[in-house]
Amino acid sequence: MRKLLGICLTAVLSVLSVWSCKVDESERDGVNPVLEEGFLIYSVTAAQVLSPVLATLDVALKVDSYLEADSVGRYDIEDRYFPSYRLRLYDDRCLMTGVVSEELNEVIFDSLSIFDTGASWRSCVNGVHSVVTCTAPGEWDVDMDLLRTSLNHIYALDSISMHVSLEKETDTSYVMYGDQYVYTVVTSGSYIEKDPSVKENVIVRVGFETAGQIDAVLSQGIAYFHFFNGGLNMHMDMTGDMERSEDVEVVLSPAVKGTIASIEYMGKTDYWTFNEI
Repeated sequence: MRKLLGICLTAVLSVLSVWSCKVDESERDGVNPVLEEGFLIYSVTAAQVLSPVLATLDVALKVDSYLEADSVGRYDIEDRYFPSYRLRLYDDRCLMTGVVSEELNEVIFDSLSIFDTGASWRSCVNGVHSVVTCTAPGEWDVDMDLLRTSLNHIYALDSISMHVSLEKETDTSYVMYGDQYVYTVVTSGSYIEKDPSVKENVIVRVGFETAGQIDAVLSQGIAYFHFFNGGLNMHMDMTGDMERSEDVEVVLSPAVKGTIASIEYMGKTDYWTFNEI
């Protein structure tokens, strides 16, 4: 497990290390499995699985605002939310082309605003395909197209269900953190981690489920979200040469900035704080 997770550590923690630091410094004399594996399992789940799925909804909501705006407002939305992309509108879709890269994202809309109950939009962001359906004012189901979705070459979704809501500030506006939506997420599912460069026959499967719910706000670009105010229960099964099965329980404090993550893993509890979002 350590070898496989070590490959993932650089990619994931290069993003997360600027946001988080360890609170307690116990067990200096030995390997702390909570620090090395428990936090990493949570970090992978949050950054590489939940964030890309939630991003398909977030982009759809912002494209809806773009559709509703006048020409001046569209320039503002593009600069604020999509500075690295060039947006182009067609009859039933919005294409977002990377200014520097060749990355192409797409939102296909119906005749309804995504905020209208019954609206059903298709959203593809960074290779993650979903159907976003408005089930009630300020509430959506995000249903994944698992056959078309590619998280990256290491991770593959087995299953996921996600229901997302916004807290209303008034009848016509929602609670925001700066200029970003604050989401409440209820989700469950599982994914597989398998790196072909690892010689050992090791496959890691992680199941996850929110403990009630969890809140989220966009943190970087259009891809990564900061999670707070809730909990996440995970179970890791590892097959192959290093077979084992472990639970990971995460509790996140309510504060958006300075969120403290309590992570219980292998009978130990450790704490991390997120100073940036």
